[in-house]
Amino acid sequence: MAVTGNDVNKRGNLRAWIQGGGALASNPLQYAGQDSTYLAISGVSRQYRGGLDPSQQWDPLDQDRYIIDAVISSPPDLDSISVQYKEKKGGIPFSHIDQYCPITFYELVGECKSLSDFLAGWTQYTRIYPGTLALDADDGDRTPFSEDDVLMTTINYKLPRKIYDITALTFATQSLGTLTGTTINDITYGPVVKCANCGTPDDGTKTMYAVATGGAAAKPILYYKVPGVSTWANISVAVAANAEVLNAVRVVRGKLVMLSPTATSGTSGGYYVSDIDPNTGVPGTPVKVTTGFVNNKQPRDMVVVGTTLWISADGGYIYKCVSNPLNGVEVSTAGGTTTSNLTRIRGNDEVIVAVGAANAIIYSDNNGAVWAAPTNVVTGTLTAIGVISRNVWWVGTSAGVLQSTDDGGRTAWDTTTLPGTLASIQDIAVATPEVIYIAAATAAPVAMIYTTWNGGVDWTNTSPRITALPTFSEATRIAIPLSAGPSAIANNIAIAGKAAVATDGTALLGVGAVK
Repeated sequence: MAVTGNDVNKRGNLRAWIQGGGALASNPLQYAGQDSTYLAISGVSRQYRGGLDPSQQWDPLDQDRYIIDAVISSPPDLDSISVQYKEKKGGIPFSHIDQYCPITFYELVGECKSLSDFLAGWTQYTRIYPGTLALDADDGDRTPFSEDDVLMTTINYKLPRKIYDITALTFATQSLGTLTGTTINDITYGPVVKCANCGTPDDGTKTMYAVATGGAAAKPILYYKVPGVSTWANISVAVAANAEVLNAVRVVRGKLVMLSPTATSGTSGGYYVSDIDPNTGVPGTPVKVTTGFVNNKQPRDMVVVGTTLWISADGGYIYKCVSNPLNGVEVSTAGGTTTSNLTRIRGNDEVIVAVGAANAIIYSDNNGAVWAAPTNVVTGTLTAIGVISRNVWWVGTSAGVLQSTDDGGRTAWDTTTLPGTLASIQDIAVATPEVIYIAAATAAPVAMIYTTWNGGVDWTNTSPRITALPTFSEATRIAIPLSAGPSAIANNIAIAGKAAVATDGTALLGVGAVK
């Protein structure tokens, strides 16, 4: 393509937004220069390594020389920025207010659109400076020598999390082979990030696993895709029963775990475990594990937090596995908080939350020692849960209602109305506190994917963020990369579900463009 005079971005191609308090649905956005002060972000420093230092030895062949026998990388410092605020007239300037709470800044980058439209004003990418923390403020020279000088404050910030960008997600259907009469129930990314010196490169988005229900006279199927191979492969879960449903798949402790509500019998579950080749990512022959599962308390979903596997089940049960998955599970709670069936579970190192039928929500913020129900609950059958932090959760219902709490359900929940008319919400996936995805269904049936990148203040299911989404009937689960960097995590998602023909499975990948 011929080089023109407009091949690079200029500073005039971006505008800034502010979210005081950080990415939270209850924290409004302010457009710099219009809703808030004029500002300029400068001195942006993104850290990858703290330093590279040589480990040296005397050269055994030359007494006057050293040789480097290793290179030592030290941990990186936090990313940092400086922000110059011009004092806007009227009241105490924003930059003079004590800034003890985090602030998230956004830069919209694009041309020929209004950058005052947070959702659609950008054409190229949006940069996110998440949860910046103020270090110091320099109010500069104030009492004038020249009365026309602008009053300006410079504040230096550090970022506990990395600066990252989001761009348009372009979706494509994955060719998994013939899936007539069966469905893709769940999908997950692999756990490994590798550079070329450790094998085929993988930025955390190249290894994937998906599970499908077997046909009436067929075993369930494990699909997988590994780095360096353009096609998906599959293996039959031969130790399972014909038409057995595998309702979730996760990677824990270097092993692939496939959950089944009927692994033991029609009323008792378990899971299947495959070793993962650490060099290729290829799964081995699945082994059935039923140790610790209780009859009539069938497992429905699972989440990995650190190296612990948490499983929600019928009757208000929660199982956990803290060791090798081949050793089975133990009961964390035996229905003491609720007896409703718990169909979804999500969490992080701060809290584990499970939801299900009859308004059921239970949580533990002490690694399962105690489970409790929040003071206020969401009415309905709860089908999806997304966990941001100890107190910030999103919940979806079978009636298509989306609600959120920023205090762990201690007070009333806030309702968010998504574009369109929804029949149900199937899944909520949290990539970062800013970037969240929702899989929903309409009555058509047509599946919909929604996303936010400001913590839930705004949601969209259209361009420029969601592009080329194929028509399909159901999005059962969403996966995000497990171990990639923040830009890869925020710009890659995988969807398991059903094709336009409602009984046929499908898997979709959404990938952001990088130039």
